[in-house]
Amino acid sequence: MSAAGCDLFASATLCPAHSARGAQFLTPPKQHQYEIRCYIRDPDGHLIEVGQTTDPEGDWTPAHWPSSSRAGDSE
Repeated sequence: MSAAGCDLFASATLCPAHSARGAQFLTPPKQHQYEIRCYIRDPDGHLIEVGQTTDPEGDWTPAHWPSSSRAGDSE
């Protein structure tokens, strides 16, 4: 299933187009620091974690991720 262009958490129905295709939403959306997340089950029974960023600046990365600068680059 593709969620491109769909605001999954804009309404209580969680994107009706996906429910119509057989997705079963198992949990309500939960707000985390920079993401809203929930779990769905697809028509084949696979468990899928669905997340949507809520970072207003779009520049957040987890502290444990490696730096994007290459070794030897000056900052």
